[in-house]
Formats: sequence, C-alpha cells, structure tokens
Amino acid sequence: MNEKEESALAAALREYISDQKRSRRNRNIFRILYVLLFVFLIYSVAKTPQFIAQDLGMDGSVGNPEDEHIALVRIVGPILETGNTSANEINRLLEEAFAARQAKAIIIELNTPGGSPVQSDRIAETILRLSKEHEDKPIYAVVSDVCASGGMYIAAVTDAIYANRASIVGSIGVIFSGFGFTEMIDKIGVERRLLTAGKNKAMLDPFTPLKEIDKQHAQTILDEIHQQFIQRVRSGRGDKLSDNPNLFSGLYWTGEQAQKIGLVDDFGDSHYVANEVLKLDNIVEYQQAENLLQRFSRTLIAALHTYLQSFFYQTPVLH
Repeated sequence: MNEKEESALAAALREYISDQKRSRRNRNIFRILYVLLFVFLIYSVAKTPQFIAQDLGMDGSVGNPEDEHIALVRIVGPILETGNTSANEINRLLEEAFAARQAKAIIIELNTPGGSPVQSDRIAETILRLSKEHEDKPIYAVVSDVCASGGMYIAAVTDAIYANRASIVGSIGVIFSGFGFTEMIDKIGVERRLLTAGKNKAMLDPFTPLKEIDKQHAQTILDEIHQQFIQRVRSGRGDKLSDNPNLFSGLYWTGEQAQKIGLVDDFGDSHYVANEVLKLDNIVEYQQAENLLQRFSRTLIAALHTYLQSFFYQTPVLH
C-alpha cells in the first residue's frame, strides 16, 4: 500500500470515527429528550385536576362562577367504571356544583347510550341525596342526542327532563350478549380443555353448550336488575308516566314520542332551561381540567371513533 492509499484510508477511518461519535451523541440527546418527555407526561397525569368554566354563552362568552349561575355537568358517552363518565367522576362534579354558593340550580346534560347499572345507580343516589341536602337548588336533566338505558336511569331522578324533539330516549331494559363457538370448535378440530373448582364457575362459557339452568339463572339476574330499573323510573317520574304497555319493554322513542308517554317533560336545550325556565343567563360548566396527555388521548379517541363510524356504517342525517 502506497502513501496515497494509506492517507485515503486514514481519512476514511477518521470520518468513520467522527460519524460514530456524532451518532452516539445524537442518540444520547434523544434519550435525554425521551426522559424529559416521560417526566413531563407523568407530571401532567399526576397534576391535580381543577374545576373550570367553559365557553358556554351563545355569543361565545364564558360563564362567570363568581356570579349567580347555573351549574352544568355533562355525561357524554357510555357510563362506565373508568373514564369521565364513572360514578366517581360525575359524583365529584355534582358535589362541587351543589356546594357552590353561587350555583342556583344544576343542569345535568346527557348524551349517552347507557352503561353500567351500578355506576348509573350510584350517580342517581348521589343526585337524590344532594337534592335533599340542597332543597333550594333544583336539578334538571337535558337530553342531547341520546339518553337511553343508564342515562334514563339517571335522568328519572331529576326534577324535570328536557329533550330535543328528535332526541332518542328510553330503552328501559337490561341486556346481556355473548357468542357460542361450540360448532366452530368441532369443525376445526380444536379440543377444549377447561378446569374449574365449583360446578357453575364456567357458566355461559362460549366454548361449551349452553345449559338451560345457566340460561334461567342469568335471566333471573337480568329480570331483577330490570325491576330495579323500573322502580327507579316509576319513583322518579311518578304519575307523569302513561300506561303504555311498552314503556318498560326496552323500546326507545324520539323526544316528541317520549314526551307523550311521560319520559320527557318539555323540549329545549341547556340554554333554553337556563334562560326560559330558570331565568338566569350564566351557565358554568363543572368539569375536570384536562392536562396535555388527557387532551391528546381524547382527541385521538374521537378521531378513531369518527373513522370507524364512517367505515362501518352511515348515521342518519337531515337534508
């Protein structure tokens, strides 16, 4: 190897070493950034949420919590043990709204298909307790698009229910659904191995034939929860209810139909109730302030939901 080749090789080696150093330095920088981002996200999640006022005015104004106001609590989405619609979250907001000295009334706005009977009952019980403790503060339910099942369970205990004429209201029933895969297992030649301690531990297992005794037991549970639901609606709505034989059959109705059978008192949104019924044009929404991670997650979930909705089925629209 001559001197020129040695010089070229040395230059190439120096360049290689320099590239490795830069690459290592960049990796370290990104690692530091990742650690800082992780710490920031942990801090955001751990940050104590605060109750805030939102943009609620028809003209874009923000409700003033320091003045006399209507406290608004929203239940949007399925009522589940986790998330913003859990009893823990909603009850915390209700406690804050009723306790607020300047809150003269409460509106609970619902746009939900229902959900957990336990979570719905806990919210309903909290409304009843707080209404008794604060008899001077009425609480109204306002239905947006949908107030079905667990949503109706909650709305029934308020002082009055308002809805849009096109809202979907009702579905007073209980449902349990599942699948059976016994024939599929036989066809593809799969052996089911199931061990239990307790003869009923595998009740309603989807890979074993449905037993009549299991079906009857599950139906008994559903019927009992259904009766609890019926009693809740009857005690809340009282003589407002009609004698429609399908009232507790699980059917749902438009807001206009629901008003005729006693599930809805009148028509209007939250602003109508505030302005025309309560005569107070100052609505303050009670909700937990979202941190960066929560806001990003909510936006991502909403985008995914919209995509899946448009991919799998079309929703009705007005033309």
